[in-house]
Amino acid sequence: MDRTEIRPGRGWYIVAAALLTIAIVVGPLLAVGKARQMLKDGPAQYVVPGEHPLALAEAGEYVIFHEYQSTVGGRVFSTGPGLPSGLTCQVRDLSTGQPLTLSTVSMNANYTLGSRAGQAVWSFRVPAPGQYTLSAGYPPGPGGPEVVLTVQKGLLGELVGGVFAILGGACVSLLAGAAALVVFLVVLFKRRGAMRRAQGTVAAPPATPYR
Repeated sequence: MDRTEIRPGRGWYIVAAALLTIAIVVGPLLAVGKARQMLKDGPAQYVVPGEHPLALAEAGEYVIFHEYQSTVGGRVFSTGPGLPSGLTCQVRDLSTGQPLTLSTVSMNANYTLGSRAGQAVWSFRVPAPGQYTLSAGYPPGPGGPEVVLTVQKGLLGELVGGVFAILGGACVSLLAGAAALVVFLVVLFKRRGAMRRAQGTVAAPPATPYR
């Protein structure tokens, strides 16, 4: 007796397993890999008071962040979101020797990246790519604590792109996992229905001829 072929075939379970593998392995790898890259290649950190060279590759608006949770050279900084009283900052164009105009950032823009957390404090516009300096300090007197500053192109531009990449990895996991579940359940129920129909066909007695 010929065996009735049940459709859809069991090969679709392999498709569901492949999608589940993507959900469990590929998505998290994308997200974790991007997070590690952001931690490794994130915005440069500048400990102030002090002066630091600042190589800016593009013209446009830049934002200075106070990174109040940070680790630099093995030192842990935890200074709280607010800037210490009296701390002032300056960005100077080395080609002209002129300082750039710094504006206070009124928008509440923060970021958290692993053990790093920062808050936007100043913005400035760069007329042309080139070499600049970043300096910050306190007026003469008692001084103040050391803090960490970072400089980024645009308001959270680099970090937002990285965060979206991390979220993209998470979305890959969710979508692939949902697709794996849908494929598995559809194939399972369709195969069960096909098997019941096949069994009913085999078990049905032959029709009695009419006399």
